[in-house]
Amino acid sequence: MTGANVNRRISTAVVWSSLWCATALGQQPIVHPERLAGPWEVSGASGIDGVFLHLSTHARGTADEPVITGQSVSIGVYHRHSGDETWGYYSPSRSEAADAACVFDGRRLRIRNDAVGLQLDVTFDAMTERWTGMWLRDGQRREVVLERPRPPSNVAPSWFTGDWDGRPEASGPDRRTRLHVAQSFDLAFTVWMDRVMLLADQRHGERLTLESIAPDAITLETTNGAGVRDRYQATRSADGLTLVGAWLGIAGSSRSFNASSTFRRMP
Repeated sequence: MTGANVNRRISTAVVWSSLWCATALGQQPIVHPERLAGPWEVSGASGIDGVFLHLSTHARGTADEPVITGQSVSIGVYHRHSGDETWGYYSPSRSEAADAACVFDGRRLRIRNDAVGLQLDVTFDAMTERWTGMWLRDGQRREVVLERPRPPSNVAPSWFTGDWDGRPEASGPDRRTRLHVAQSFDLAFTVWMDRVMLLADQRHGERLTLESIAPDAITLETTNGAGVRDRYQATRSADGLTLVGAWLGIAGSSRSFNASSTFRRMP
């Protein structure tokens, strides 16, 4: 099974230099959003459970000494079993009230949704790069460790899996882009992107859907449900280290999209 074959049902997400730590709206901002953005999951007999973080960061100052002035986080919670995938979406509250649906302080994430029987209380460890805590779903409580998606140890991952660094364009704006392709224990694909257009426009964890995949080609699509979607079509280079492609409108027409079109595999 691949990510292109997963049926999705909606049931109700990089700054490569250090950022100065600044207080925004009374809360401490997440200084390295690229470390948290994207999927974190655990596999079990009932399938895959995961959370997916999308962070938008606004900063001022200079590239060497930026100061975060605003930051927003959206969180998707998903479950996948036998090719059927469901999602719920949450916006963290600043309130510490016991009845708050979602609270996130940059390390500890708590979500409670009695309507679907979900409780989640996990804490991120930057040293081990994983979340540990409790997940209750459908009346079943378990201690969990959430990590980046990965296939079973006895299965060779797809050539496309890994982290890809966007190459500078010959013309046009400076598009600092990173593309991430991961395979889960059930071999489904999860793809996301980090983009830094300006200090005031930084997006980490933009989820992409996998439309098709072949040994030497891949097609991805943005997931902007409220606006125009864009499609990325790419092939791998002869040396096997580069993705060479183009961003197209959803109908196949060429259009400008602020992201790199050529990517080099990161070490």
